[in-house]
Amino acid sequence: MRTKHSTWLAAFLLLALFLPTGASAATQTIVGSVTVTNADFTAPPTDLVGVAIIHNPGFEKTSSQQLPPFTAPIFLDVDTNDTTGDVVHSRFETTMMLTNTGGAKTIGLIIRGAEGNLLAQTTVDLGGFATVLVSLSALLP
Repeated sequence: MRTKHSTWLAAFLLLALFLPTGASAATQTIVGSVTVTNADFTAPPTDLVGVAIIHNPGFEKTSSQQLPPFTAPIFLDVDTNDTTGDVVHSRFETTMMLTNTGGAKTIGLIIRGAEGNLLAQTTVDLGGFATVLVSLSALLP
């Protein structure tokens, strides 16, 4: 009796070893643009400078664009199921570093897809002469 159960158990474990398992990845790839505006999402801010950086997680390969102009290309390749807290793990990310050169203000960020469709928009508060880093993958729905 024990031999029969051991044989079935060994066969089951071997079968599980050879069958592929499903990956839990939910990949989201976005090619598009980000536009920096005032809080009302209309005009570009006058006292803001920055840079948009497209990079892999280790910043080993980067491409950057100076701001202004306040519309920059973006590329995001993220795994939406692979999160730790609020951090989305990405294979490619676009990070914006924005510096306010005046008084405290609120700015708007508009993310659009390759066809120009609206993907996300949000506001970011900046103190006077403050610098903020914004990872665009964290803004995606």
